[in-house]
Amino acid sequence: MGIAESRRIARELALFTIYCTKIKEKLNLEDCKKEVLSLIDEEELEIHNLDQESLEFFTREVDAYEMHKEKADEFINQHLERWEVERMNTLDLSILELAVCELIAMGDVGFKVTISEAVNLAKKYSSNRAPLLVNAVVDSICRTLGLRK
Repeated sequence: MGIAESRRIARELALFTIYCTKIKEKLNLEDCKKEVLSLIDEEELEIHNLDQESLEFFTREVDAYEMHKEKADEFINQHLERWEVERMNTLDLSILELAVCELIAMGDVGFKVTISEAVNLAKKYSSNRAPLLVNAVVDSICRTLGLRK
């Protein structure tokens, strides 16, 4: 498995973990992380080859989320036009938080890759309009962070 595929799998698992914390309010991030990884062991997910690269990147993504979630929500709130984080679809918010935390904490990942992967997650798991929202918000945040001129 190549690095791009390993990281794509890791992002999906991180998204599932973040989403879990929002829909299962009694579970904390660590519990959700364990639950998501157990789904792989039980072959509930269509991910059969979780290699070391995927597992390490997954851990980095979840750690970035844990450390920067509040800052990510601030950025997202600032860049939503006529909308608020509290009113967002839970899945779309999870995708945005994952992407913004990656932008903030993972400098070894190019911003174009982060945007593309977030849009792909929205295409795969959310509504038809979600990819447009994700692209616009993450791109705008990239400009604020000075990543895109």
